[in-house]
Amino acid sequence: MIRPARPYPNDRRKRARKASLRYRISSAAQHPLRRLQIALFVLFLLIAGSTLFYRLVEGMGWIDALYMTVITVATVGFGETEPLSQGGRLFTIALIMVGVGVGAWAAGNAIEVMLGQTYWLSVERRKMTQRIDNLRTTSSSAATGGWAPASCAT
Repeated sequence: MIRPARPYPNDRRKRARKASLRYRISSAAQHPLRRLQIALFVLFLLIAGSTLFYRLVEGMGWIDALYMTVITVATVGFGETEPLSQGGRLFTIALIMVGVGVGAWAAGNAIEVMLGQTYWLSVERRKMTQRIDNLRTTSSSAATGGWAPASCAT
């Protein structure tokens, strides 16, 4: 009786690693559209959390808290809708720094999604054209044995 081949221990480890959450997250984060979705989700969480902070800690209304968050993250600089406490000012400073970083990250990912494919296709097209030109040069010299009359030399 022939026994089926047992998988090697390394195969089991590879399968377990691929099934792990960390591996799935890292492999998903390599795709530009997935990175854009993650960046937009983080931006949404930042805006929601900051709006909640201004609402609960500073006592602003929901619209004023959202407005304060958006003008801060967008670095518009219209000024405060209501005077802030010391803690509110420190939070706003941190929100500006984190918000600008997350916004730039999201914008960069959006640009990569829109222009990335076009750019890489043009790079690949250029490489392929160079390869074809090299093949033409190589095949023409190989057909003549590397020798060509002076009148045919280019």
